[in-house]
Amino acid sequence: MLVVDSVGIINQAVQFPGENVSGNFLPPAEGALASPAPPAFYVTIVMRPTGVSSFNAFVAFIVGHLVFFAPQIAESLPNSNLIVDGQATTAITTLGFQPNLSGELVPVPADGYSGAFIPNTPIRLEDPQGQVLGALQFIKWQTGGVILMAGKLPLEGMLIFLPNLRPEYTRVVRRPTHQISPVLPISESEFNQFLSNIQARSNIRVRKDVGGIVKQKFLDEGASSPFIARCTLGLLRIRENVLTEQGRRNDFDKRFESAFSALLNAREAGKKLGETWKGHTERVASGVAAQVEGRDIRIHENINKQLGADFESFLNASTRAIKTGVQGICSFLALDIGFLFKKQSAFDANIERLRHTDSALADYLVEVRKWSERLLLLRNNLEHDIWEFPKVGYEIVGDAVRATEPQLSGDKVTALVNFLLDRTLCFFEEIIVHVLQHHLPLGVSVTEIPLSQRSVEAPERFQITPYPGGKPRWKIMYHATRFEEI
Repeated sequence: MLVVDSVGIINQAVQFPGENVSGNFLPPAEGALASPAPPAFYVTIVMRPTGVSSFNAFVAFIVGHLVFFAPQIAESLPNSNLIVDGQATTAITTLGFQPNLSGELVPVPADGYSGAFIPNTPIRLEDPQGQVLGALQFIKWQTGGVILMAGKLPLEGMLIFLPNLRPEYTRVVRRPTHQISPVLPISESEFNQFLSNIQARSNIRVRKDVGGIVKQKFLDEGASSPFIARCTLGLLRIRENVLTEQGRRNDFDKRFESAFSALLNAREAGKKLGETWKGHTERVASGVAAQVEGRDIRIHENINKQLGADFESFLNASTRAIKTGVQGICSFLALDIGFLFKKQSAFDANIERLRHTDSALADYLVEVRKWSERLLLLRNNLEHDIWEFPKVGYEIVGDAVRATEPQLSGDKVTALVNFLLDRTLCFFEEIIVHVLQHHLPLGVSVTEIPLSQRSVEAPERFQITPYPGGKPRWKIMYHATRFEEI
């Protein structure tokens, strides 16, 4: 255990498959991790923002050691729970380790972390009358596999159906909700043979057809894309630390999914508009879509309607993303930003009130207003006024034709869309992080990872940090830097 006085501690903790962190990890007893079947558990490195109670945590840790390894003096030791009474229980997990079949503690592979894999569907066990007796689940491990069981059947009684059974394989760990086998030298195919043996050699029915999941492609991008890493994975990691109750988390996720869907649509519409314009200019310049006939120009294709439709889709989707989506998420977390989209007088009055409680957010929204108001005005004009998308222009340059891009208020359409989309992406990420940050448990906050230090596999911008005592706390502040560059 590393103790930073009045700040926090860093130590090892134990976590069992299917559970959260259980408690501190103490040195194992002699032979506890011996092969061929070491117990299945994780050792995680955790940071705890224990503040002024850090020394108490250290003393309680020492007491825990003595209870196990010097039992002859256990009765004279103080109660370790009383030593840390009232201490913050928040823990930030970092790296994880697990025993392999040789009894060595080795790092958990990247695909073994929560969110990086899809767990196998539990297999139901029934009696001849169809009554459920339990459920088995296979978890791939370092150099083998682990079997979890829920229900009233004893897991060791099931493990006798393993091929090449050894006595060590039946050393089951019992937890409040399930039983855990040791690390077994089996693959998933051997687990399926294990199930076949149960079916063939007992009166227990093995039900594999109890449902499943649909694995469907969602996007052509993965977590290595900054957009996906920052606007989904990174935000949802933070929300896990805020919304620990499943019902509340589900409610948040519904709102988040709606907002992100609108953001995706805005991004796709903006991309389509850019591709339509780029393709047309290239075909015009090459002579495929345009010809010079004396002083006249003949254009063989018309993209005005397509550009107008793409622009309208972009305005609708980006407006939904910020006005309905982000505003709804903030409202769910008790932050009202609805005044951002109201008339100037209402906006000014609410900004002054906000300065007394969150001056950084007030300053941020003042700057956001400058571009969001333009976005909403364009959207309102489209809906309420007789408005026509400006047409593409053409001019003769030498022996060729050049297409001139439509403009709105002096800005080229593609540049305007790129600017508004970039601002929308930054707003989406930063406002959601800000409101989640204010609901984090005592002792933790959010820090910004420098661009050069972000993971290639998942370049998230934010992460949880102990506060005080951890990395610098992020503070919301408006910037003009593009989304990809911050």
